Amino acid sequence: MKRGSAPRRDTVLQQREGDRRMARPDKKGVAGASSITMRGCPNCGMNSRLAELDLVPGSALGHFDEDGLWEFDGETEIFWDGQRQEHDPARFMCFNCDAVFDLSGKTYSS
Repeated sequence: MKRGSAPRRDTVLQQREGDRRMARPDKKGVAGASSITMRGCPNCGMNSRLAELDLVPGSALGHFDEDGLWEFDGETEIFWDGQRQEHDPARFMCFNCDAVFDLSGKTYSS
C-alpha cells in the first residue's frame, strides 16, 4: 500500500522555523513594517524582560467530585504546535512594569 502525500516531518519543521524567522523583529521592526522600530518597553524602557502575549492550547486533567463539580488535578498537557498570537497585531508585556503594548508603542490597560 502506498503512503499518503503528507509532508515529511523535517520539512514541516523547516517551514515552521522559516515562519518564525519571518515574524521576528529585525533592525527595521517586524517583517513588512519597515517604519516601526521598538527599542524596549515604551513605559519603562526595559528590553530584557518582555514577552509576547500568546495562546497555548492544552488539556487540563481533573475529575468530577461527589457534587458533580469539576476539580482540576493540577496538571495540564500543553499542545505546543497550536501556539498562536493572542492579538493581531501582536501585543507584548513588560515584566518590569506590567505594561502591555504593541509594536507601534500604543499601550493597553491590563
